[in-house]
Amino acid sequence: MVENKTFYVLVIENSEEDFQKLRGELNKRDFKVKSFHVDSVTKMEEALEIRNWDLFIAQCSSADFCSSKVLTLWRREGRGVPFIVVADDIDRDVTLKLIDCGVCDVVAKENLNSLVPAMERWLSNYAIQEAFQEKIKLFDDALLLMQEAKFKLQTLADAKKLAEQLALICPEPEKRVFGLRELFVNAIEHGNLGITFADKTVLNEKNIWDEEVERRLALPENADKYVEVTVERTFDEIKFLISDQGEGFDWQSYMSIDPFCSYKSHGYGIAMAKSGSFDKLEYIGRGNEVLAVVLLD
Repeated sequence: MVENKTFYVLVIENSEEDFQKLRGELNKRDFKVKSFHVDSVTKMEEALEIRNWDLFIAQCSSADFCSSKVLTLWRREGRGVPFIVVADDIDRDVTLKLIDCGVCDVVAKENLNSLVPAMERWLSNYAIQEAFQEKIKLFDDALLLMQEAKFKLQTLADAKKLAEQLALICPEPEKRVFGLRELFVNAIEHGNLGITFADKTVLNEKNIWDEEVERRLALPENADKYVEVTVERTFDEIKFLISDQGEGFDWQSYMSIDPFCSYKSHGYGIAMAKSGSFDKLEYIGRGNEVLAVVLLD
């Protein structure tokens, strides 16, 4: 999603020295970024009038940043594009408060090597939402009459198509599509096909993840494996129960983003879905079933 495109990043930072450190980190990677620096809310307002930005980055020192004019301006004028905070000191409570305020990710200042992977994750997420906008306009609201349905999917293409259709029955569908897609793909690759975290790390490094998924899908032992999705719509919520035929996994360690370890190439989809796509997300039993809930109020 982030290949072969130049992204325009607005950095809100009081210190020119800190901005140069951050820019140096961006320039270390094979990632096309043009970063621009402003040091006040007034200059940020001017920058917002000049062009549409793909991502915002700001440095903060405490959870008080939630009430800052910078974040208020981004929420009002930022078109919903990702906002990443670089924090001087990080603890769990501060991180959770910033995410509750709408911030996508929090990166530790002492761990700037995690900044670009965080940017790639959220730019990919936003690209999925942007591409989905046209389908929202064509939505047939007859689907809202559905009260209960069951689906079976097997391939990555199935996961993409079903996520887009089911997101349309939810309020703010552009927020839901990423989370549904992520949970479906996880159930296929990790659950039914047995691709481990370590396996995927190697596959990503070699850029052959898609090919390996297709290879495993073609194996005789996987021919009859499906992911089952049950949808239940009530007066006040929509429940998605997603079940795979795998042995489960240690899901607890994937429910939140660790800002000190976010340089890894994957493993954050569940936490991103939990914080950005659903009102409730919980794994059941050994982890081969997950319940995602969207409130309708």
